[in-house]
Amino acid sequence: MSDKIDKLMLKVIKKDLLKPPSGNQTLLNKMFCSNKVKSTQQLNAVKTKTGASYELKYEAEPQVETHEHTGKLLPKRSKSNTEIPAHVKITTLKRASITPATSPNPLQSASKTDNRCVDNKAVMAKGPWLCLRCGVGFPINIPSYADLRRHLSNVHNEVINPALCEKCGWRFGTEQSVVCSCGDAGRYQYLMLLLLGYIAFTSTVHYYSQNIIGFVPQHWCFHEQLADRSFDQIAAVYAAYGKAASCTRLESVEFVDGSDAAPRVTLSNQTCERWIYKYDYGFRSMNAELNWVCQHAYKARIGQSLFFIGSLLGTFIFGMLGDRIGRVRAVILANQCGFVGDFLTTYASNLTQFSAFRCISGFAATANYYLMFILVLEYLAPRLRNLALAGTLGLCCCLGGLVAPWLSVLAGNWRIYLTFSALLQLIVALFYFVVQESAQWLITRNNVEGAIARLKHIAHFNGRQVPAADFEAFRVHCASKSTPQSQQQQKATLLDLLQLPHLRRTALIVVFTFMLTSLSFNTISRNVEGLGLSPFVIFSLFAVVVVPSGFLQGALQSRLGRKATCFLAFLTTGLLSFGLALALSNEQNNATLLLLFALPTRLGISMCYTGTSQYCSELLPTCVRSRGMATAHLAAAAASFSSPYLIHLGTSFAAAPPFILTALLLVAAFSTLQLPETNNRQLPITLAEGEAFGKGESMLSFDCWRPHDDDLDKQPAEQLKLQQRQTTEIAAEAEVAA
Repeated sequence: MSDKIDKLMLKVIKKDLLKPPSGNQTLLNKMFCSNKVKSTQQLNAVKTKTGASYELKYEAEPQVETHEHTGKLLPKRSKSNTEIPAHVKITTLKRASITPATSPNPLQSASKTDNRCVDNKAVMAKGPWLCLRCGVGFPINIPSYADLRRHLSNVHNEVINPALCEKCGWRFGTEQSVVCSCGDAGRYQYLMLLLLGYIAFTSTVHYYSQNIIGFVPQHWCFHEQLADRSFDQIAAVYAAYGKAASCTRLESVEFVDGSDAAPRVTLSNQTCERWIYKYDYGFRSMNAELNWVCQHAYKARIGQSLFFIGSLLGTFIFGMLGDRIGRVRAVILANQCGFVGDFLTTYASNLTQFSAFRCISGFAATANYYLMFILVLEYLAPRLRNLALAGTLGLCCCLGGLVAPWLSVLAGNWRIYLTFSALLQLIVALFYFVVQESAQWLITRNNVEGAIARLKHIAHFNGRQVPAADFEAFRVHCASKSTPQSQQQQKATLLDLLQLPHLRRTALIVVFTFMLTSLSFNTISRNVEGLGLSPFVIFSLFAVVVVPSGFLQGALQSRLGRKATCFLAFLTTGLLSFGLALALSNEQNNATLLLLFALPTRLGISMCYTGTSQYCSELLPTCVRSRGMATAHLAAAAASFSSPYLIHLGTSFAAAPPFILTALLLVAAFSTLQLPETNNRQLPITLAEGEAFGKGESMLSFDCWRPHDDDLDKQPAEQLKLQQRQTTEIAAEAEVAA
């Protein structure tokens, strides 16, 4: 070997464990780092001077190096970029039980008889990091990603795809893999679930407020002779007139003093102008205060219809704002619209004011929830999207349904109740200081550093140390999106979606199914009168069944998948609605029998709505997901416009609404069969991926019928195809990195 070392890297490895004389190690390091040690003779002189024993190792210094995570040739970088990603380290390495300081020298402790892990030439000894496959350690303190891949390939014939995250299956450097590294099931995710639960709670109170303030208590036409009578006596007077008793005006009423005989009454040809109300639990509703009953009952329906018109407009406006100003700001503004609308409604005294203010309040009816739902899904681990998400929503919606009616009873007046409902939405403004903006949205605005700042905050909140290489690969991935092809994809619109036949069919089915689901949900959940009990009690019973519906939905989704769960929920709820219609057809209504059908129907429609919301959002590609879901909710709000009139139809024929709902739910069940499964599959990001997603699947292709392996992650054909198509993006990233 030549004494003159040219373009070679000199590595000095200490063989003994004794410290050299004071200051000599520092002297050697300074000489080495300043390139004063150029030959073996100079090194021997240094060894003699320091009194320590060293050996030389010569390696050609590379001008380029292989990227540890993507496998591409890049200019040589700092040592920090050679760290093994946390998600790869967890699945392949573990810490040894002994520390490097107390362990024997790994170069001297290798046993030639230890054949557990043979690398053709040498035997790897125990080290500070152990291989999870064979338990043998690496003879260095921090093994590099290349060392790990070489070991797994040579010894275990196992290859780590350099472009895929081994834990989550996403291509390394993408938004999903970085979220995986920062923690997708940590403290921040549980905080997001808690905040989403609060949104679900306030949304439930806000949504049902329009129904509660419109409760119509038992009432009869006012007459001076009945003013001082008990409610039982008044009911006995009007009993002969059946269902028309509430709107029947009496000309005269003559009671026989000291006799229990029925009074002599004379009917009047005029309509009622005043009524006697029997308030449920002392709550004075808007209909009772403004006398919107009998011939004036339509006024409340108009206000409720305009609430859904406001929901339609708000969904469209805040859906666009969610893509323009961010998800967090849009969620806050939507809730503030609900606050303003509810607060102004408390001052309404006529139909015009009431309708206008309810329309403003309706702006928040859907947007205050679904934008937060999309934001939570982005940062949530797939394993938390079933039971944890559904259970949280079910529990909080249950609390909202329980609090809403009894809060009104506590308030005693509909105006005070709406004030409480408005204040609950005002608190959402504090989310601005807690919730991190969507990283995916920031990337679409070319704010990569802003996305990284949010991800670092999440990692810090979760107590995770993310290697710098993860964010470097993330920057490279985002830079690749600046190519003309990627920029064109980022500007994708719903019109571009409609040009792709398979994706267009999926999107139209999604919108149609969500319309049927929303109309059915709004009708069933709000139809609490005429079931033989007080509407406050029915509301509470309906709220109680929401909790098991959430956990049942989560369990079924994990076991059967999204598609099978939604199909069974629609089918079962439709059959239960048919049974309720038959029970209501009988003139002698049995309250117990009605509840036996009404409560399971309420449970089923809750599963249908929550499951369909999640299922439909997963089917749309990420690039148009916000606008696509906004369109779906827009169509759903338009369909829900007819919900108050469908409920009002029950005043003429009580079984009409359940019969109509049965047909709607069965059609929705058939529509669900036309959609592909999304459970345990990589969801589409681009329009091209959305076009290929689920192609060739049959109507009866369910996740529960696919083969399962408890030890390996599922790799469906669609996911493999998506990964193959991503190779073009990898090539684009290589050009950017070069």
